[in-house]
Amino acid sequence: PSGNWKMNGMRSSFVDFISKMSGKSSGITSRLVICPPFTSFPDSINLSDNLSIGAQNCHYKQSGSYTGEISVAMLKELKCTHVILGHSERTHETDNDIKLKAEAAIESGLHPIVCVGENLADYKSGKTQEVIERQCRNRLPISGEYTVAYEPVWA
Repeated sequence: PSGNWKMNGMRSSFVDFISKMSGKSSGITSRLVICPPFTSFPDSINLSDNLSIGAQNCHYKQSGSYTGEISVAMLKELKCTHVILGHSERTHETDNDIKLKAEAAIESGLHPIVCVGENLADYKSGKTQEVIERQCRNRLPISGEYTVAYEPVWA
């Protein structure tokens, strides 16, 4: 399971939450990935073996004039292990952008969580499967490990 905090919580609340979760996660066999806002990433943190930090986005370029973006190398430096890509709230991104980001993440050793989901109009017109298949075909990397997260845009 993963938790996307979106633009909620302050750094202090995140550090407190992680401290509590690290203490309670022994004996749990699942991996928990928490994706806080970038400003909540701690300088150094002791995580249990099954607790990981993920980012809410990344850019596929390593550097350049991309104001407000963050590279996979920057995320690795922050001890990130996962990254959410293609979230429906980032509406300006194309399927190809998402695929390039996923490929860059895999190349750098990050585990991409690639989002797919249909909007309400597609759902009501019975196009859910068609939309999801197209998104998977166009967003997912050809090789490497990744997770697909299904979240209908209308949910």
